[in-house]
Amino acid sequence: DTLIVTGAISGATIAGDAGADSLTLATGTSSSVSLGAGNDTLFASGELLKSTVSGVSGTNFLTLAGNLVSSSVTASAEGDTILLSGNLTTSTVTGGAGADVLQLTDAGFGADLSTVDMAGGNDSVSFAGAITGSTIGVGDGNDTLFVTGSIANGTVTVGTVATQKQSVITLGDGANYASFGGTITSASITAGSGADSIWLGGAVTSSSISLGSGSNVVTATSLTNSTITGGAGNDSITA
Repeated sequence: DTLIVTGAISGATIAGDAGADSLTLATGTSSSVSLGAGNDTLFASGELLKSTVSGVSGTNFLTLAGNLVSSSVTASAEGDTILLSGNLTTSTVTGGAGADVLQLTDAGFGADLSTVDMAGGNDSVSFAGAITGSTIGVGDGNDTLFVTGSIANGTVTVGTVATQKQSVITLGDGANYASFGGTITSASITAGSGADSIWLGGAVTSSSISLGSGSNVVTATSLTNSTITGGAGNDSITA
């Protein structure tokens, strides 16, 4: 089936059925989109605010071209591709058990005060923009993580009081590869068991990197007031 909605939706529920469905949306507010069984495609051209998107089942392809604000996206168990072109703000992306692909594709947009939990499977995750005050977990499996932008604290404002929230990066169990090209400030990076390879291309300041068991490799170009802690195994650390 094919469904094209050219106007804004608000308080709407859209649910796909069995078969390969194609859904095109503009903007959505307080709405729920559930893709049914089958290999489905979703294209949302505008902002999704306080909304939910669920892959359900099948191998799905989701393109979210606008901002995702106070919303959630959940992949199916079979392995979905999720492309985000706008900002990920106070939102949650959850992967399934399969090999998922998550890409924040635009360097001008990033993840702020958000959570990414890719769950199991051999996942591929990339952020072209900045990560601020967010928690990023690639889950168990042999995963790859590429972050081109900077990583730093985010600001949480309640009333007139502003506090800082740390960015936390977690590599699960498995042989993971993580590449960080930008600056890292006041962040935490933790690896699980397995032979991990971590490349730190930008300046790392006031941050911590903790390695799990396994023969890990860490390459850093600049460390200031930061720590790298090895785990059990033959680790190689170059800084």
